[in-house]
Amino acid sequence: MGLGENPVALVVLPTAA
Repeated sequence: MGLGENPVALVVLPTAA
């Protein structure tokens, strides 16, 4: 995934972290 691809995915699956 990307950093701004799915805002919700960053919460469920923190790819950035």
